[in-house]
Amino acid sequence: MEPPKKPIKKLLDELYNVTDEDIDQIILGQKIEDEEEKVKILKELVGYKSFEDYVKDHEKEFDMIEITDDFKMIIIPGEKYPDISLDLIKKMGIIADHFSIFIYIDPSVKEKIVRKKSEV
Repeated sequence: MEPPKKPIKKLLDELYNVTDEDIDQIILGQKIEDEEEKVKILKELVGYKSFEDYVKDHEKEFDMIEITDDFKMIIIPGEKYPDISLDLIKKMGIIADHFSIFIYIDPSVKEKIVRKKSEV
């Protein structure tokens, strides 16, 4: 008689020596890091009266990002979106939430580029 086979999950746990508890600890650690980063950013933002003031002091952060003239919206051009770091995108989300502004990722330019390439 053949011995009972171990479930695949159990075999993987043994192979990589990673348990559910280890995975939970990693996820919890990441969540804590994310919240600490968010608090750090919010502490910085509290010192600014408006989004416009923040932009004036942090122009370099907005090199690849457009802002409407009334400072009510952040526009991320589609062709530049893949080149923007995840950390900056997360930060823009916190900033937008704090100052009650919108973020818009404009896909139109990227779509036009794709069409041009396919037409050739």
